[in-house]
Order: sequence, then structure tokens, then C-alpha cells
Amino acid sequence: ELKKHQEEEQQSEKKLQPPKKLNVPQPPVAKLWTSQEQPQPSQQQPSVQPPSQTPPQPSTLPQAQAQAQA
Repeated sequence: ELKKHQEEEQQSEKKLQPPKKLNVPQPPVAKLWTSQEQPQPSQQQPSVQPPSQTPPQPSTLPQAQAQAQA
């Protein structure tokens, strides 16, 4: 049973890895907009969390930051 649990944990970790690999080419950008976006607008958190939306996010970040600053 313990082995099954370990395997499940490994599988869950593997599932979490793909999105991380996508952010590898732009790790500072991802960390920046996640750390900056989360505290400011609570409405954008749900839209920011999905890994599938991380690639398009960076392009919309400047607008979000500009709105937050303005």
C-alpha cells in the first residue's frame, strides 16, 4: 500500500512538472507576474492559476500592471 501511495505521489508530481517546464524559458517573468498579480487583483487570481493560460498571460501583463498602477 505504501508503494502505491508513493507511486501516486510521483505521478502527481510528474503532472505538476509539465507546466513548470513551459515556464522554464521565462521563469523570472512567471514569478514576477504571479507575485505581483496575486496581491493586487483578487479577480485575476483564478484566471492566472491555470497553467494553460500562462503562455498568453505575459503579453497581457503590461496592460494589467498599467491598469493597477493607474
